[in-house]
Amino acid sequence: MTPDLYDLNSAAGVRQIVAALFLGYNYRLYTEGQTRHQLLAAYEQLLAVRRRLPAGAGYSEWLTALRAELGASGGDLAWWLLGLTNKTAQNLGIRRNERLDYLEEVAQHIRDTTANSPDSSFDDAMLMLWAGAATLTVRGSRKSSAGKTLERAFLRAGLTLLGLAEGADFWLNMQRDAEVAREIDAEIASRRGRIRVEMGLIERGNQEVIEDKITRVGTGGIVIFDQIGPRSNARQTAENSQVCFIQIRNNRPLTEMYHFLRERVSQPLAKPPADAPGIRDAVNRLPDAVFTGAPPPASGAPMAPSFSPDYRYCPRCAAPLRPVTRGGRVRPGCDGCGFVHFRNPAVGVAVVVRDERGRILLGRRAAGGNLGEWCIPCGYVEWGEDIREAARREFREETGLDAEIGAVCAVHSNFHNPGALTVGVWFYGRIAGGQPKAGDDLDRIGWFAPDAPPEPLAFPTDRVVLADLARRIADEGGPAGSPTFQ
Repeated sequence: MTPDLYDLNSAAGVRQIVAALFLGYNYRLYTEGQTRHQLLAAYEQLLAVRRRLPAGAGYSEWLTALRAELGASGGDLAWWLLGLTNKTAQNLGIRRNERLDYLEEVAQHIRDTTANSPDSSFDDAMLMLWAGAATLTVRGSRKSSAGKTLERAFLRAGLTLLGLAEGADFWLNMQRDAEVAREIDAEIASRRGRIRVEMGLIERGNQEVIEDKITRVGTGGIVIFDQIGPRSNARQTAENSQVCFIQIRNNRPLTEMYHFLRERVSQPLAKPPADAPGIRDAVNRLPDAVFTGAPPPASGAPMAPSFSPDYRYCPRCAAPLRPVTRGGRVRPGCDGCGFVHFRNPAVGVAVVVRDERGRILLGRRAAGGNLGEWCIPCGYVEWGEDIREAARREFREETGLDAEIGAVCAVHSNFHNPGALTVGVWFYGRIAGGQPKAGDDLDRIGWFAPDAPPEPLAFPTDRVVLADLARRIADEGGPAGSPTFQ
């Protein structure tokens, strides 16, 4: 298996791994190639730094050159050169403006440790420290991104194969609300309400996470997991809580989902194949959108409900609302004063800023159901606010930078959260001032090539925008400039 064959950034790669999960295989065997590929790229970065440092120089000259490299580095590399991951630096309380002081401490420690070793030992020890930090970063990031990407694709593909329609029969990534205090991976419409679903592609050493998921779904819910250890009490906990407990490894999880749901949902379910060729064929017949993000409703497909649960009483006269049909849709209406609530999507804005190397500024989300996932800096247009001013404000709040707003880059409808539909407008931007500092909904910002964004991405349409940008940059003949900015 080659690194490119199981690329989590492509529909083909995700499709292959989801089929393997339906067959009860260990998904890590399929993602390890790409992880190794990313590790080798990180190591090449570190070797390039080492090659730029003066060979055969004394300690002071070498350290001076390394200080210069550290000052010019950004992103994860800025921490790797200290032998740290970003998370470790946060735990140690080391700020960016303290990196040079910490470098002195690390270098002196290694110098003392290798004082009686051959001349190259100091350089080798530093390189190994860097490589260790890079390994932890890449593997940690891949573990998180692969898990979230595959969990969503597994649920979407599995429920679709059972004959359920997203947005009508099931919903993914449900946010917390007045009824549910915590986010949930999925909800399935049943005869008596909704079945909550949680999924965890985690190994045996994280059983407390599985126990938490059992509590989260509650009675009648479903927890899907990779495998549990022989001493785990999770299976007994699930049985006591009347939770359907489905193991993936060495099992047919799709068949178990079918048997549990067929007596609980209103419509007849499609019985999934149980043999390997049948499962692979069924997965291969699903559209690419199932594996790349939430597809928008196609013609004739179920639309998100327009009867908003947010309104139960008329905001004008306080009379109870009842369903009325207006414009071919059922909406909340008032018999007393004639008020009808039209549920419209909110307007979101995002700012696409490119540097001289063609990289895009992205941010990592610090809260909500997309915690730890990356996006183009974005936000909502306030009532009475000009859309370009909203873009400037949101970009400044999230990145600490002032932006000059240019031409429209893209416009898309966002269907990834059926309970909060939006129309997004992406603008080109140019940095006009400020100091880079993540804020508001972000806890980290960084520059990334549009064809190699960090994973997981928070929003499916950001992936579409980044792919379009990568093609445009290639068509322009290189990363320099921003001819589409007006």
